[in-house]
Amino acid sequence: MRIVLAAGILAAFLPVFATLTGAADGVPLPAGQIVESVACSEDPGQTYSIYLPSTYTPDRNWPVIYSFDPGARGVLPVQRLQAAAERFGYIVIGSNVSRNFEPKLSLAAANAMWADSHVRLAIDSRRVYTLGFSGGARLAAGLAVVSQDFAGVIACGAAFDPKHLPRDGRPALFAGIVGLEDMNYPELRDAENRLRDARVPYRLFFFDGGHDWPPADIFLEVLAWLRVRAIRAGAEVTDPVFLQAECQRLSESAERAWATGRPLEAGRIYAALIEDFSGVLDTDYARARLEQLRGESAYRQAEKKERRLRLDENGWLVKLDGRFVRIRNTPMSIRSIDNAVNDWCKQIAGFRHRRDTSRDADERSLYHRLHEFVWRRAYEEAVLFARQQEYVRAALLLEIARCGRPDDPNLLFSLGKAYARLQEEERAVRWLSEAVNHGFQNPAAWDDPALAGLDHSPAFQALRQRITSGSVKP
Repeated sequence: MRIVLAAGILAAFLPVFATLTGAADGVPLPAGQIVESVACSEDPGQTYSIYLPSTYTPDRNWPVIYSFDPGARGVLPVQRLQAAAERFGYIVIGSNVSRNFEPKLSLAAANAMWADSHVRLAIDSRRVYTLGFSGGARLAAGLAVVSQDFAGVIACGAAFDPKHLPRDGRPALFAGIVGLEDMNYPELRDAENRLRDARVPYRLFFFDGGHDWPPADIFLEVLAWLRVRAIRAGAEVTDPVFLQAECQRLSESAERAWATGRPLEAGRIYAALIEDFSGVLDTDYARARLEQLRGESAYRQAEKKERRLRLDENGWLVKLDGRFVRIRNTPMSIRSIDNAVNDWCKQIAGFRHRRDTSRDADERSLYHRLHEFVWRRAYEEAVLFARQQEYVRAALLLEIARCGRPDDPNLLFSLGKAYARLQEEERAVRWLSEAVNHGFQNPAAWDDPALAGLDHSPAFQALRQRITSGSVKP
């Protein structure tokens, strides 16, 4: 996600505040339940989902999290955060407009959410956070880098846009969340060095899963960490009982990881505990345990294995990136698609085989990530090339994505549409048919101008009839 207007975002906010004062409709939002669509008073086309904790009252100010989903599904982050927001007393707001590949639209959505919510709600300006997933994470992180009004960012499944990297203590705080099978796992791990160099306090949280919004229980841990850091920063009243309980919880998590053969995880927890609680609680016990852990041969062997796997993965990513760059820069015709696709499909099949047969769990995760990386990047680049009307490259990339995701009806429909634009009727009808066979059920999509050249085709008309008659099985 490229944030082309982000440098002036707060300057853009200020005049909006002036015009919106008193402009909210005056209807109170219900507390303790999710509202899926709230229209901004000054721009009803901008809507957001929201959760107010059940104890919300405008008599005091509350922390808030502004959320960005890559597909404009604002309710998803609100749902995932609901339990944590209720426990820790956070307002959660998710844009229903912000989406991937639309930087100006997304920034307008951020402006609108900010302005409308600051009129409607009692917000603690010291505890305003951004949150996003995938492209939404890069947007959220970019906002927290360029603006001093955010207390931190929660980045899920991605880290920073290259044009908005951490610098000079910004973002003020970084919580990264990533699945062990997420193709952006290396990106989050690589962000650690940048965050340290920029003097940004950070924590990484991991879960078993792929490229998706994290499960709800992860956010309980994240918001607990935010509270610890807010207490340290003086933005929240100290709570010795909470701090002691959180420190104890982390110590027990580290001990469980150590006892069950996960020494690196235990080490990360102890190191984080020491950093977060030094000067607040006595951390001598954790320091002693971390030193003991790092002295064990199992820990050193695990470190050596992790370094090897990271080098292997980074090597693969460099090679794959080079191949995608060649697609972007090499002259291409329809005749060149098949051979290129065959090579890519062999590569993807190799990753899939290693993912499914390796006896080592970490290695299985690595090859799962590589498999996901190829088809997801191919799909995203296909979308961009289609927007640039480079339909041959778009078709090739969609074919590559299909090798990794052969049963995805939306992907198959996009592939048929790309070939229709290239006037490749046989291929177009073939993939449109496959889309229908795999459950594609959107009747309106068949009126897309890209498919107009197929109107004369009996096979195409038969597919359209199947959709409009409702004879496709879900």
